[in-house]
Amino acid sequence: MLETVLVLLVTGSMLVFAYLARDSHRRVEADAMLASIDLTRAFTEIARNLASVKLAMEATVMALQIPNIWNTDPELRNAALFGSKDLVRWQRSHIIRPRS
Repeated sequence: MLETVLVLLVTGSMLVFAYLARDSHRRVEADAMLASIDLTRAFTEIARNLASVKLAMEATVMALQIPNIWNTDPELRNAALFGSKDLVRWQRSHIIRPRS
């Protein structure tokens, strides 16, 4: 009788352990999937930020090519160099350029 009870306790303990191990594996797998999704989102955000920086740099290079940019009003110059595109487009179309 005692042996039967011990066998049942050991068998029950093994079943509980197997269930907990299986459940833990599911949780770890779900956490790994969420971490993978977060990592993908982070890389996507980094790519967007790099594209934005590239566009800003290109706009700054274009603004530096405006004749006499350093002699213009500081507000306009800063807008051209640092990103107020609408003001720059309007002003650029109205700049009087000296004849060479």
